[in-house]
Amino acid sequence: MRDAIAEAFERAGFVLDDGQIAAFVEYAALLDRWNARMNLTSVRDPHEYIDAHFVDSVLITRHVEVAQAARIADIGSGAGFPGAPIAILRPDVHITLMESAARKASFLHTVKSTLRLEGLSVSCERVEPDGIPAESRHAFDGVVSRYTASVEWVATCAREMTGPGGWCAVHKYDDEDERNALSRVSEWPDVAEVRWASDPQAAARRRFACVEFSGPPTVAAMDA
Repeated sequence: MRDAIAEAFERAGFVLDDGQIAAFVEYAALLDRWNARMNLTSVRDPHEYIDAHFVDSVLITRHVEVAQAARIADIGSGAGFPGAPIAILRPDVHITLMESAARKASFLHTVKSTLRLEGLSVSCERVEPDGIPAESRHAFDGVVSRYTASVEWVATCAREMTGPGGWCAVHKYDDEDERNALSRVSEWPDVAEVRWASDPQAAARRRFACVEFSGPPTVAAMDA
């Protein structure tokens, strides 16, 4: 498992140290144990977690600028994706995993404590565009979300959760409705840029919808 993890990340352009490899090995073991009694992921083979979840989660860091010590919220974190793998890769950042399901939040607390991820925190609360908790308003530099709600929904939450220069990055499948949603977001007056990006290491239909806030809206060319 250790070699498979190191090689998969290296193929994607990321070099892990021994501690990071060990963290992903333990994460896979936790997923395997907890998945036996609750539905964390449809992927059942621990070796398949590597590309399907771990590498896929961190690819987003190539499409947005994650500053040193950035504060990031992961909406609808589920089994911890993409936030926990990003926390392993970037121990300098501060990531809040937001998950409203109590059992999944309990798993996330176990991930945090077992992997000793000091920059990770867990919030068992529901995030809605019209109900952002007061402590989460303008509290983050960026927002991520992976295959959960629509781009427009996540961007609506993110504009309330970030400050000037904030961003959101959403893992999505290539879909015309999502492209159209991103085009609508580009027309918001507080949006500086949107990008619909592909990645050579991502599965064929997987894309990254990225939104940068503040300034006049400028739409970047959307990748095929």
